Amino acid sequence: MKLFINKIVSFLFPIFLTIVITNFFVDPGTRFFRKPIVENKIYSALLQGHNLTGIGNLDEFSFQQRLILQTDQCPEIVAVGSSRSMLIHNYYFFPHSFRNNSIPNCRISEMASFLFEYIEKGCRPDTVLIEVDPWSFDASHERGAVQNTDVSRALTALGHSPPAVPRYQKWLRKTKAGVSYVLPLVLPSYFQSSIRQLYRHDTGIVVTDQIFNTLPTRLADGSLSYQKAINTLTPSESEKLAIKDLDRPDMKSKITRSHVSHETISLFENFLKYLEERRIEIIIIDPPLHPLIWEYILQSPECREVLEWDKILKQIVKKHHILLIGSLNPKSLGMKSTDFANGFHLNQKGVTKLLKPISTCSTPNCSSK
Repeated sequence: MKLFINKIVSFLFPIFLTIVITNFFVDPGTRFFRKPIVENKIYSALLQGHNLTGIGNLDEFSFQQRLILQTDQCPEIVAVGSSRSMLIHNYYFFPHSFRNNSIPNCRISEMASFLFEYIEKGCRPDTVLIEVDPWSFDASHERGAVQNTDVSRALTALGHSPPAVPRYQKWLRKTKAGVSYVLPLVLPSYFQSSIRQLYRHDTGIVVTDQIFNTLPTRLADGSLSYQKAINTLTPSESEKLAIKDLDRPDMKSKITRSHVSHETISLFENFLKYLEERRIEIIIIDPPLHPLIWEYILQSPECREVLEWDKILKQIVKKHHILLIGSLNPKSLGMKSTDFANGFHLNQKGVTKLLKPISTCSTPNCSSK
């Protein structure tokens, strides 16, 4: 039996080693060997004013942080928020300079750290667009923020202390991050991507000046554009994607398990005060949800906190005399299922409708005149 096991190991080990070495050096997801090479290409192209398609794995927080630090331009308008605001492009505010620093699942403390970086480097924007979600005031969501010195400094500036994280949670986070980092090295699917990458002889990243392409495109202003197909969904296709989102536990929990925290509300209001004290105009963006998601919220008792959040947000806006754009209710904005990319995200047509009260332009053609 021992001899048989040794033979199996002797046979499989070279295969395993080949997969690991190939995945590390070919690195189709730019996680390992190619990461610094590809990232330098990305930043170089974006800082020169070009757009990019085919970008794979990105640490979104670090990506935006590096763009803020490396750019020489001081934007007049800055947008911060979650993936629901990443489609806000510079042409909406032409001829004003604009940068979008939104990242997926962005927390209030992360938004604050981006604005803190701008102000620290002497680039105080005139206007800040802050996009908020029904789960933005949830304490557990806020605790998931990036924990580094920049976020800590921003929290201190807002009069808050970085959240105390138990030692076992720190250990769990590090372990989870470590496993997630090395796992692709042994995945057959990653190996298949590596073989395809070798066959193509390219990085998969394409520099372009086009805004809408067959793949998602990262724009020079830090924003994102979806692939063309997403902007032309039929009503039935859009509704299928919304239903699919409700079937996903991680997405559904955003509207069923989020709870408004007074501590997080205090953090948000202090963030607003921090900007107000520096005479920065604030506009709150409240993107709508897909009609099917909104109907589910209205009919489901477990979504009461979402409606409570909506009331609290309106109270905060009124208290601080801030302009509020949008509403969770798509009908109040005249939006239909064809204005959505899925259950929680607008497509470009929907974003154009959402920004109509404040935009100076509705098409990319303005910036080319």
